[in-house]
Amino acid sequence: MLGLAVSDNKLSWPLEAGYPTPKVDVRGIVISEDKVLLVKEISSGYWTLPGGWADVNSTPAGNVERECWEESGYQVKARILTSVVEKEAAGHPIEQFTCYKLYFLCDLIGGEAKTSIESGEVKWFPLTELPELDPARSAAVEVHRAREFLKNFNQVTHFN
Repeated sequence: MLGLAVSDNKLSWPLEAGYPTPKVDVRGIVISEDKVLLVKEISSGYWTLPGGWADVNSTPAGNVERECWEESGYQVKARILTSVVEKEAAGHPIEQFTCYKLYFLCDLIGGEAKTSIESGEVKWFPLTELPELDPARSAAVEVHRAREFLKNFNQVTHFN
């Protein structure tokens, strides 16, 4: 596994085979009865939209559906891509790599709340009473964009 190289007490980018490309993070926005599904990240202690790194050889929709199920216990179906943003340009904290974040509005299919090795709590929050979200993973503006899609599906996907 490649990590950051250290020389002269400075970090430098790792050597990669091929052209360096952004990582991809997928997030599911599940809204039901004016409430949004959130999970509490064990690693940060913050609430976030269920999601995570996209796996290779899987579709973006398949990735977000799997992540939602793994982290929350709920089965969802990706309905529409509401946003595609570059993480830093969207106001998230700067990290060592470039990341594209894909936000999907998802339909609730079934299941029940279930924690995982990544999520310590699973809860539905009123859209008007969102808790403080993990700044590295999710943004309240994305929840509000998804809510607007529920009102009018003729909108254009947001991107930066």
